[in-house]
Amino acid sequence: MYQLLEEENSRVMKVTVTADGHGSFEASLTELACSFLHRIATRSKILPYTNIVKWIIDHTEISDRKFKTQNQEFMGSFTPSNLRRMYHLPEPQASYNKQFVENFAKENKDLVDYTKSWSTKEEPLKKDKNVMYTTGSLSSPYFFAAAMLCRLFGKPDINEFSSEWLPLLDAATNATIMYWAQILSDNLASAILNYQTKRIFSRRFYPPFF
Repeated sequence: MYQLLEEENSRVMKVTVTADGHGSFEASLTELACSFLHRIATRSKILPYTNIVKWIIDHTEISDRKFKTQNQEFMGSFTPSNLRRMYHLPEPQASYNKQFVENFAKENKDLVDYTKSWSTKEEPLKKDKNVMYTTGSLSSPYFFAAAMLCRLFGKPDINEFSSEWLPLLDAATNATIMYWAQILSDNLASAILNYQTKRIFSRRFYPPFF
């Protein structure tokens, strides 16, 4: 592994970081991409994680969001409770469900006026014909929250986000602790089920992350 990296002449960086971040060196994306750890983690020949995950989905039984061998031995899990422990998430204050969305609509009947401050131009957010908003039209911190939600929902393109996520954007930027583990677990279950269903009809279909 190290021999492969040495052949590419990777350079070592020394970064000084303080507790509050003031006056510290902020690594650019270019420097991050050149860092030793990043080069290891993104080398598919060294850590082919997509192949590993694909093999697990193809060859193991998945029930109750738990991975099991053919002998019913437990391998892993993506249940909400286990994901919470894995990512050290705090106790949730709210869940993303129909009631949560309805409460947001009741509290913010004039949605256009309420979200005006979210825009970089302080204009009402505009939806396209697919009821999607442009991420680039959002100001900070809404822009970063929208990008996070794209990753959370498995959306490869972060340039636009769904209008259904407005309640989540509002919650994330107002320090409301959502049940993020439940959302991630639901999305993983949906993606895996969709993949397995399509794989029955065609072996050319690959997981969305592949």
